[in-house]
Order: sequence, then C-alpha cells, then structure tokens
Amino acid sequence: LIEPVLCIKQSTGSMSELAEAIELAFDSCVTVFAGLLTIVRKVVRHNTPLDKVQRDLAELRFPDEFLSDVLAVLKKSRDTLADAAERRCAALPSLDALTWRTDVTISSDCMARVLEPSLLMRVATSDGRQRTFACDPEQFEQLRFGVAQLLNDMNAVESLSVLKIK
Repeated sequence: LIEPVLCIKQSTGSMSELAEAIELAFDSCVTVFAGLLTIVRKVVRHNTPLDKVQRDLAELRFPDEFLSDVLAVLKKSRDTLADAAERRCAALPSLDALTWRTDVTISSDCMARVLEPSLLMRVATSDGRQRTFACDPEQFEQLRFGVAQLLNDMNAVESLSVLKIK
C-alpha cells in the first residue's frame, strides 16, 4: 500500500488509477498521498533519523502496519529521494566569505578636506565568483537592518507549529 502511494513503483499514472490499484476512494487516496508526501519531504529535507520518525508517527497514532511500511520505504529509498530532491531544488550560490574594510577619503580634487567614510566589501560565493562593492555608512545600516529583519521573520516562520512534525 505505501510504495504505490509514495510513487516508488508507479511513477506514471493518475491519482484515480492509484486509488483503484489500492482499492481506496479517490478523496481518501488524495488525502493519504498528500499526508505521506509531506512526511517524506520533511524527513528527507531535515535528514531526520528513522527512530525519531518512528517515535513521532507513533505518538500521532499512525497505524503500526503502515508505520513499518513507511519506515521500510524511507530506509530503502532515502538516498534516492534526497538525490531527487536536491536535483529538483533550485539553489542559489551560498556565501563563502565576506571581507570588509573602512576607507576614509581625506581629500579630493575639488575639496582640500573631505573626511568621508565608506565601506568596501568583498563577497565570495560558492560558485567561485567574487564581488566587490562600496557603500556609505547609511547604506550599510540599511543593509544590516534589512538582514536582521529578514532573519527575525525567518525565525518567526520556522517557529510556527504547522511546520513541525511532532
């Protein structure tokens, strides 16, 4: 029952064919499929140990006969599922290094004394590219505030109980 729902053996075909194959009503089949797909995605994405998955699903009163099937499929196909998820996921380069320095312009052609600070930043990414840019202290403060706000928002979203498998 579990392998067809996880699309391991029946990778082609419609949901109605799957419902007929496992002798389940279409609406129930869709619900079971969506639930199992969510569980598998979370387990693969977070690389959750199988013993924790077993405890959590048992705590949710997941039927024992299905629990053993889900765990067997996860154990057998985890690497394949992780590889497939990684290939389908669009990934941006990650930050490898960030170096910065403060430059102060003492004078210019127009003025004898300027004393204007600027920040020179160099960013190295995982795809091997390096980018260098300069900004004034006000722009840097806007950048810092934006990043801090984004991290705060991400923490708030991750703390939602809807996203956790208990």
